[in-house]
Order: sequence, then structure tokens, then C-alpha cells
Amino acid sequence: MDMIKKIEKNEILELIKGAIAEDMGSFGDITSRYLMPEKQKSNAYIICKEPGGAILSGIDVATYIFGEIDHKIKVEPLKNDGDSLESMDRICDIR
Repeated sequence: MDMIKKIEKNEILELIKGAIAEDMGSFGDITSRYLMPEKQKSNAYIICKEPGGAILSGIDVATYIFGEIDHKIKVEPLKNDGDSLESMDRICDIR
């Protein structure tokens, strides 16, 4: 008998929402609140830091998580799931 349970997409989304709620608490992201003015807009990016490279997985999940944190955050994927990455490759831009 196969002991691996298939996890449905809605179960994963609920786990993500719960983790975000736990992390943000009732005060929001305290680090961001104290390091940046509330109205400040910033840009960021995600890179591969694995020496020797890696295979990308989860870009859709990352995009979803940023959207759940703040619907104004825009993620522009530069790579796709399954792509081979080299160390320091830029994976996505975040605005």
C-alpha cells in the first residue's frame, strides 16, 4: 500500500495562509516596520545561492506567498520550475 498521501492544492494554500498569519502576528512584520518607512517602495530579487547550481522548484508558490502578504507586491519570474540554475542566477524580480 502506498503510504504517501496526495496533498490537494487547497490544503497547501491553507497551510501557507496559516504560516503567514503566524509569522505576521497582530503587529505585522516588525522588522520591516522598524527598518523602512511605511510608504517606502522597494525593489528586490531572489538569486540562487547554491554552490554548483540547482534545479528551480516552487516559483508559483513564491509568487503566491508574496501576493498573500500584500496584493500590491508584483513578482516577475525570470526562470521557470525545472530550469537549471547556476550560483548567483537571478530567479525573479520583486516590486
